[in-house]
Amino acid sequence: MSNPFGNLSDIFKLKNQLEDIQKDMGRLQATGYAGGDMASVTLDGNNNCIEVRLSDEAMTLGRQAVETLVAAAINDANSAMNEKRSEYQQEMGRKLMPNLYGSN
Repeated sequence: MSNPFGNLSDIFKLKNQLEDIQKDMGRLQATGYAGGDMASVTLDGNNNCIEVRLSDEAMTLGRQAVETLVAAAINDANSAMNEKRSEYQQEMGRKLMPNLYGSN
């Protein structure tokens, strides 16, 4: 008679690997830019803003222009983070399920 829980350890191993991947994704960082390098925003993998930088030139532009630059830099950082997440997920998918992705 076969053990119905024979693959249970594999399931727990996969669960732990997925939790590790989630933690690793939180450590990713992406920086977005606007106005050349007048504004930059860095996000972590949990979409927390960890840094905002404004050049001296940006600070002379006035409030509305600075707000626009920061918003654009945030949007750029979000796009960059989405790209990084996608690449990371594909890489991890290839490691966890190599048969699904072929032998690349």
